[in-house]
Amino acid sequence: MFDFILDKGTLDSVSMVSRVINPEKDDFCHESLVERFSREIARILKKGKWLMVVSCCFSGEEITSLFNKRGLALQSDLSIDDVRLLMFRKQTEEETDSFSENRIE
Repeated sequence: MFDFILDKGTLDSVSMVSRVINPEKDDFCHESLVERFSREIARILKKGKWLMVVSCCFSGEEITSLFNKRGLALQSDLSIDDVRLLMFRKQTEEETDSFSENRIE
């Protein structure tokens, strides 16, 4: 479990792969690699801790939607030319109830 995760381009890279190979079944999974990436980030990030995403392939709204559904709330969004820098905080148990009612879809 981590207190801080910095994604500097990994989300952009995994978005270039359309499907995930499931080695156990020698088949393709239905879950996209981007969805799997966001799920794993949410899993390994401690509650109340931080994720910083640097991207040039996604809009702020797309990234926010992706991580909101995993319980991470957008704290800051900065755009410099074509690069987005977004800060998310993983919600604590107390925050989760009110967050789920107000999250961006």
